[in-house]
Amino acid sequence: MKLAREWRQGTSLWNLRLLHTSRLLARHDLKAEQQQLENLVKNVLDTTHGNNKAIASRDRRNRGYVKLEDTWNKLSPLKRNVDEEIHPDHAQHYVLPDKYGIKNFDVQAGDFVEARKSTMTYLGVILPIPEDREVLGAGQGTSHIMVLATGELEQIRATDIMLQMPGFVDSKTATLAAPLKWDHVLASASRPASLSTNLDTDLSGDATLDAGEPFDYMRFSTRAKICRKIREMQRELDREIRRIYPAFRTLFLEEEEAKALMDQLAFSKKDHKIRKNSLDLLQSGQVPTSTAALYMEQYLSNSGKKLTVKASTLLATHSLLMSHPTQFLADSISHRRSQSFVYRSQREQQTLKKVSEWVHHFISETDDEMSISAKSIIHGFCDRARYVLKWRQSRKCLETEELCEDDPVPSVDGKGLFRWTQEDKDILTFFKISLGNRRELQDNNTGSVAMTIIKQAGVNVRLWPLHHDGSEYHKQDLPTKDDVKELETDITQAGFDLQHSQMFNFLVNLGVLAPWENPNALDTQLKNLQYTSDLLERSGALKEEQEDRHSFGNLPVYVIDSEDAHELDDGISVESTEEKSKVWVHIHIADPTAWIDMEHPLAKLAEHRYASIYLPEIMWPMLPETVTRGRMSLNDTHKGGMNVLSFSALVDLDSGKVVEYNVRRGKVHNMKIITYKAVNTILLGKDWHSQSEKNLSLLAEAASVIFKRRVRIGGAVNAGDPDTELKISPLPPPALSNSSHDTPKFFRGFPKIQMITQGNSERRGSYDNLPGGISAESMVSELMILAGRIAASFGMDHKIPLPHRTQAAPEEGDIEVIQNMKHPVTGALSMSELVSRGIFLPMGSSSILPGDHFALGIHPMLKNDPLADALYKGGYVRVTSPLRRYSDMLCHWQIKAVLSGKSPLLDANLLSQRLIQCDRMETWVRQLERSSVRFWIWTFVDSFFKKKANLLEKKEAITPDLFSPSERILLAPLEALQGIMDVRFNADTLESRIRVSLPQLGGIPVDCTWPTGKPPPERSTIKSVEIIKTISAGAKRTILCQPVT
Repeated sequence: MKLAREWRQGTSLWNLRLLHTSRLLARHDLKAEQQQLENLVKNVLDTTHGNNKAIASRDRRNRGYVKLEDTWNKLSPLKRNVDEEIHPDHAQHYVLPDKYGIKNFDVQAGDFVEARKSTMTYLGVILPIPEDREVLGAGQGTSHIMVLATGELEQIRATDIMLQMPGFVDSKTATLAAPLKWDHVLASASRPASLSTNLDTDLSGDATLDAGEPFDYMRFSTRAKICRKIREMQRELDREIRRIYPAFRTLFLEEEEAKALMDQLAFSKKDHKIRKNSLDLLQSGQVPTSTAALYMEQYLSNSGKKLTVKASTLLATHSLLMSHPTQFLADSISHRRSQSFVYRSQREQQTLKKVSEWVHHFISETDDEMSISAKSIIHGFCDRARYVLKWRQSRKCLETEELCEDDPVPSVDGKGLFRWTQEDKDILTFFKISLGNRRELQDNNTGSVAMTIIKQAGVNVRLWPLHHDGSEYHKQDLPTKDDVKELETDITQAGFDLQHSQMFNFLVNLGVLAPWENPNALDTQLKNLQYTSDLLERSGALKEEQEDRHSFGNLPVYVIDSEDAHELDDGISVESTEEKSKVWVHIHIADPTAWIDMEHPLAKLAEHRYASIYLPEIMWPMLPETVTRGRMSLNDTHKGGMNVLSFSALVDLDSGKVVEYNVRRGKVHNMKIITYKAVNTILLGKDWHSQSEKNLSLLAEAASVIFKRRVRIGGAVNAGDPDTELKISPLPPPALSNSSHDTPKFFRGFPKIQMITQGNSERRGSYDNLPGGISAESMVSELMILAGRIAASFGMDHKIPLPHRTQAAPEEGDIEVIQNMKHPVTGALSMSELVSRGIFLPMGSSSILPGDHFALGIHPMLKNDPLADALYKGGYVRVTSPLRRYSDMLCHWQIKAVLSGKSPLLDANLLSQRLIQCDRMETWVRQLERSSVRFWIWTFVDSFFKKKANLLEKKEAITPDLFSPSERILLAPLEALQGIMDVRFNADTLESRIRVSLPQLGGIPVDCTWPTGKPPPERSTIKSVEIIKTISAGAKRTILCQPVT
């Protein structure tokens, strides 16, 4: 015990583990080993309490951690050469791409990372996961452990990692330092917080230490080396922050001042240029970490030499940007990959600052002029908010009513209509801005500011204590059982999203948001993408490029799309040849680059927005519809013909081979716009008389043989999630998120939602009647894939850097299962069924170099292979959607430059840098669209349950005829598929749940109840479920179900 007390005076957690090991050794009578360890401990204690007292002192630059370098030098004298010393500045430039394309962003052992969980930030090095920890299915590659500077182990997920520095420590060294068992990781992660921060914590008893990691000399000494390098990086980080902060403040925190100084030319020519660059960067709305670091280095440098940004400078820049959430928002989807921040508009910054200052003065105890004014503003708003809330509660509104606007809110005195003041509108705008960032990655006080106002308005935001003081205030506000139940649901379901939940509900009840408002549409980045008036003003008149184009004359070009399509950017045509078994198939793609060059303001707008965004209730175009409609979109209104970029293939109808291909600028004149539904009707008829019917059947035949060849030769997998079609009426539904908030607006009724779901493997082709076979939709899709293959071959033949899409193959065992599951001709199978078997297809990625694409069955072949055709080099590039995807525009610029006899506009290095942003934006858009679909599916289910509850309240019998066809599927148990086997336990409710997906509801993931304490279910244990209820915690929504036996 005396020895233990000495340890607590000046050593670290890891030295405590050495003491713990000595106890274990003593219990096993290993006297020799125990004596050796105690001698080692004594040497360390002598050093700690000797002349070198600074070792145990807390160093401000060392983040308050005990300094352990000399201690660990004594503990590991034989392992000083465990790996070479790595200075922080020697790390690779982890946010910049390599020469051949985007780096592999997979997290590897030995990588230095910054991870953020809730309000905690960790710096450390990734260690391998112990072998006894089996991570299956969707969890593969997402769970990691990291060692911190203190030597503690922390469990994180890939999504927690904000910054990654590959190769900070050699992978072999990381393996030597890794824990042997997962229990050791859990023991470190579950230690009392005071154990690692308070050296005076009482450690009497063995319960905590015995659960820890046993002593291993080699492993601990290696881990100590890693800890020292982490601390070196922390000290270098502090130095860099102090060095670059003046430049950061000047270039990135003083936009308004910079604009004024730009007009006055009050600084040198070099500074003027750098400030202009930084100002342009801020106004673009996106601030990459690497670019910000480079500008600061240029500003601080006195030499004209080419600057190299150090890794420690990038880390410091990242930290500074993260620490200013009022100006910069981290990418909440994939910040580790993008290393990019959203820059808030000046209007947003001013609103955040103004309201935050009001609340700061409101809660202060001073009575100065600012505090008195702020209290008047906050009290006034809360009084008016309480009035509106009370008025709304008096109005009973059923969702079954016809949707219409409710009566306006009368003024407090009954004379006229209620109106918010300008200060009220600022506060309401503050709330909406706060809702625009759902994931709290940065220290941000907007949530606490908003909750202060909500509490002052009298909204219940917590469960009351069991005991009250008996005051009149408490007597008035005592909650009912239903109140408590509702609040409990909010707290346990919302989790860290509770503040957002309260804000969202508050705005709905104030008539600032509609009850059906899509929370995803409030995203700050989405709003920034739509605010581009400056770029539009500078776009000017468009001039058509003067280049020769091949005229396709009167050849019919079929533009096939859905009835409600917004952008018509592709058409197809077919030409017969002298050989009946061969036809020319032409894929004509709209050519906006005929008017927009890479430096045009509209090109900058497209780069800024990246893609058109399709939500169930609304669409935001990448390019303004006023520009694309009638000139770039493939419609039949332009008398002079339409400019296109055409990809042509001579197809052998017997083998499906592409005998020859061609790429050229084109001009098409005879446009035939037709819907998928009409084409499917033609293909089902089989009795084709008109020329258009014959042409469409010939195109379907060509698509069919090419498609079957991809499955037969390339092993293509036609896997997909269930196709869910949502129809909302009216479209778009009334929304309030963009209104001026002059007065509250409420509605009666609710939008009507219809949902039709059909699995990919169940859909039969209208042309061949095969599961997953050729229909109008798959015919167009197959020919678009063909265009992408032609573009890739053209790029390789002409050495054009292009953004190839690649996808690695799954494990060999999984491939065998997939081949047995899929349809032998069409390759069709259910993606959900794959997931239920624990098989996950790897994510696709972008690369400057061509590569395999497993799902599409695209692989390179030898030219002399009997199975090879004109596209034998493989590769796939997306080029068919330039009106709605910026990366496709990049491909057009690259290809057309070569068609004009020039060099590509972007070399491999420049294009790869563009691709990082493109990949990030694609991930963001995909998640935004997926989340929005799931929101409306949840809303559909919630509406069904409210309708059912209304019928039960009226004591009416529940019969299918009372519900729409899409609602009737909810009257019976639903098919369920298990993807992740982990059981999640909620410590607040003492309930356990498991995640399943519902194919009949578009594959939406839902929570399924599971007995607490019962082992996780085997795969396919839960085959069907019954929905119990929908749970709404404001912006966070959940569907709860239970297994059906």
